[in-house]
Amino acid sequence: MNRIIIMGATSGLGLRVAERLAEMGWLVGAAGRKDDVLNDLKARYPDNVVTAHIDVTKSGAPKDLLKLISKMDGMDVYFHVAGIGYENSALNLHDELSTLETNVTGFVRMTATAYRYFRDTGSSGQIAAITSVAGTNGIGRLASYSSTKRFQQTYLRALNQLATIDGA
Repeated sequence: MNRIIIMGATSGLGLRVAERLAEMGWLVGAAGRKDDVLNDLKARYPDNVVTAHIDVTKSGAPKDLLKLISKMDGMDVYFHVAGIGYENSALNLHDELSTLETNVTGFVRMTATAYRYFRDTGSSGQIAAITSVAGTNGIGRLASYSSTKRFQQTYLRALNQLATIDGA
């Protein structure tokens, strides 16, 4: 059985991918902050979904990810969908910094943990993420969001290069 962990499986694309893969027989590690959605997902797919409350902005999130991987007896794919963004033409500092904390710090926290898991266990696996076309040229009213998506794209390219060096 294929095993995927979806970080951000409690809304939008993450939730839809979790549902679809569970229907197809994958073992889905659904992670996110909305316990009610996680509980509903588990109730609908009890044999194919393992859930974990994980907030990527918290320093303990990597340990929570490793616990989820252990509960699933491994991981073949790590799919990062967790993210936020605000239209923020006024550049409200709270919204700008919240976006950075989730989309950069949280992203690195989790994808680096997934990368190290694959490298350290000798497992072949894949890391995938939803970024955005906004990361290509930027969108003025979405300055921090656009910047974080560019960061994610570059970070994933760098991890791919590192995997070649590491032999992962």
